[in-house]
Amino acid sequence: MPRIRKEVPPNIIKRLFKNVLGDEFKISDEACSYLSDFVEKLVKEIGIEASKVAKFTKRKTIKKRDIEFVLEDVGRIANKIAEKMVG
Repeated sequence: MPRIRKEVPPNIIKRLFKNVLGDEFKISDEACSYLSDFVEKLVKEIGIEASKVAKFTKRKTIKKRDIEFVLEDVGRIANKIAEKMVG
């Protein structure tokens, strides 16, 4: 079975954790993979929502302000993704 390449590789998550937490804590490969999936889905959802904002304003370019607008509601987006992943 061919391996599916992730857009957000788990080793990036591991490196981010190490940068933030140092050597005090480690993160398992399973946790890295899970968080990687979540981050990838979150970024995709933010892109979808930002594209709707750009389309509404009759633009084909997503601008920083579109992302900022969407991020005001990032909690709802993250909860929706988490519910799908957990439940």
